Amino acid sequence: MKSPIERLEELTSKKISSKDIQTYWMPIFERLEQLDNDQKINIDKIYMLFSVSESTVRNKLKKYLDCYRQHISRVLGFYPEVNTIIDMAIEKHGRMSKTNLFEINMACKEIVDSITRPKHEEYIRQSMDERGALNDSYVNISLGELTEYLYDDYTDFVTGVDNGRVSIAGRMNEEILLRALELGGLNRDEEFSRTGTNSAGDIQIRHAGKKHNTLYCEVKSYKARERFLRGLRDIPYEEKIGIGFFLDSREFNPKRTKTLLAAQPKAIYLPNETYAGLHSDSKDSKTIEQNKLYRRFDMFVDDMTHYVKNGCLPVFK
Repeated sequence: MKSPIERLEELTSKKISSKDIQTYWMPIFERLEQLDNDQKINIDKIYMLFSVSESTVRNKLKKYLDCYRQHISRVLGFYPEVNTIIDMAIEKHGRMSKTNLFEINMACKEIVDSITRPKHEEYIRQSMDERGALNDSYVNISLGELTEYLYDDYTDFVTGVDNGRVSIAGRMNEEILLRALELGGLNRDEEFSRTGTNSAGDIQIRHAGKKHNTLYCEVKSYKARERFLRGLRDIPYEEKIGIGFFLDSREFNPKRTKTLLAAQPKAIYLPNETYAGLHSDSKDSKTIEQNKLYRRFDMFVDDMTHYVKNGCLPVFK
């Protein structure tokens, strides 16, 4: 692998300053290249290479990892830029299209999990070793001790680690949909945009006809839970939809569907496999416009294009 110095001309053409390459990229490259193929390093060790703030190092490291993606899995618990992850997922699948958004998301999840899981394993291994319960790759611990560990120590650890994972997953899911809308021919920031904090929904789709309409889109990850319903309820406008990379069709059983219908979304988009697993009563449920509530993921881009042009969703009986 060529070092940043050897790639100096190429990197500066990508608007990476020669100062950053000398000051930050080279020390990071040399430290990570010292590791064996399956060896990882904690982000704290990267911070120690420099006398600047951790936030500065994080920003430099994210740009570095966008160009040296082979090193992503070597930095324990550190997430690269969302766009870097999505680009890697797209490369794996060859391209992104309106029909493979869920597959792109799953490839992104695999990358994020490969960064997060080792951090969990390291913590569990250290905790069990301190308790004298670790025997090679096996753990010997009483049910009471295990419960106490899971209830207290591990819960605190997961809360801290998962904050970063949940945050990046949310941004990742939104960006996949935003890119898909661009592929569908819509203009970012003009016909659609990501909303800011404390705004209604996560994505807004705009129809600039005689009557200016905005469709508010609530985006969630893999579990609907109460957060999805609460998100739909919190949108104070009639024009709203929900979409998520939901894995379990049982979350949308007939009883739950009635509750979701009460929030009055125009549609809820589900991954094709999740949609196929719906109970027949759920699949046949209708909105107040008498359209089917649930729609397949592969309909999303075309439906949003229709909304931009016409100010309403297409009919889906």
